Amino acid sequence: MIDKKNLFLIDLSHVIYRYYYTIGFEEGTDYEYEDNQFEILDSGIYRKIFSFIDKIANLGQVIIFEDSKLISRNKYFEEHFPNGYKDNRNKRNDELKLLKESISKLLKQYKQPAIKKFNYEADDLIKEAVRVAKKSKKYNHIYILTNDFDLAPLIDEEVTLYRRSPRNNTSHAEPHPYIYNYEMISKGNYEAYFKTIGMTKGVHVPYNSILLFKMIRGDKSDNIVGVKGVGPKAYNKFISQMTDEEIQKFKYYDWTIEAYNKTKDKTYYDYDEIPLDEIKTDEFEVIYKEPKELKELSLIIKKYFSTEVAKEIIIKYRGMALNAAYKFNDSEYDRKPIHLNKKVLELPNFNSSKISYENVMSIDLSWFLWYNKHIKINK
Repeated sequence: MIDKKNLFLIDLSHVIYRYYYTIGFEEGTDYEYEDNQFEILDSGIYRKIFSFIDKIANLGQVIIFEDSKLISRNKYFEEHFPNGYKDNRNKRNDELKLLKESISKLLKQYKQPAIKKFNYEADDLIKEAVRVAKKSKKYNHIYILTNDFDLAPLIDEEVTLYRRSPRNNTSHAEPHPYIYNYEMISKGNYEAYFKTIGMTKGVHVPYNSILLFKMIRGDKSDNIVGVKGVGPKAYNKFISQMTDEEIQKFKYYDWTIEAYNKTKDKTYYDYDEIPLDEIKTDEFEVIYKEPKELKELSLIIKKYFSTEVAKEIIIKYRGMALNAAYKFNDSEYDRKPIHLNKKVLELPNFNSSKISYENVMSIDLSWFLWYNKHIKINK
């Protein structure tokens, strides 16, 4: 029986990566391509991925979040850091691109609970979904399934994270569910868990400090370098000197809104309070302001490091913060925080039985065929 009191937010990319790198993706096993028609087979990776999500849907309500092409965050890191954002990752994997694109089309065509938005990562959308779910007070608990720690700052009394285990471990604690090959990270086991991770080996990571750790020590997975000269010993000394109140300040904050309805001469400071009919019909002038808490974060860092380091940390925060606003000289790259309507919580639960495997999809594979001919064969 489905427990509707629990909400599961799934980062789809990590599920796709999980199966792609364990069982592969091959023509004849997973799909057929003939006469410019792409057909999905029901015996391979698609069924594995959807069956896994079915199992999670049996535990509670599922909403799936997809990555999209990033413009604003990439531009921000290009302007502030020479290494760019995630530029150390493989630039091209056409098999993964095909797999992602075809799954995205299936989810959309068969009206599965999946959300995707251009210029936003799944993590941006999940952060906003957590906000909406908390505000609804509809759920007993919120669970996030992912593969990295970008969403770990959301962990609290209401939110628990399940991370795909690179060590093939399974961990959980009652009353939280058992999910095979996933490690549970909650407020209760937060510090103990990070003692077992290679990234934080030999470093003290108290509750809610992983974002602070990544800004100071760096994050190789996102190609973010650490503060020069701050090794494990220096970091441990710094974190031991901080008060718990200071540590808890380093979390994700919301960009604030000032929405002036020019039609009705009225200003709103909370997006959720704007009537939907006004959004549809009236003319608005909207300004987003960065969190006022950033000034306080800067002052805290200045207590322990130089002013220059404080500036570096705040620059990193603006880029790493989820669902942040971006403003550039060239407005083409501007981005506002995304606002999800509470109706996303009313989406039907995931059900793979509604997805047809006899579907022939319209996908331009000219780029993929070139890849197979010139790259994959050579490998």
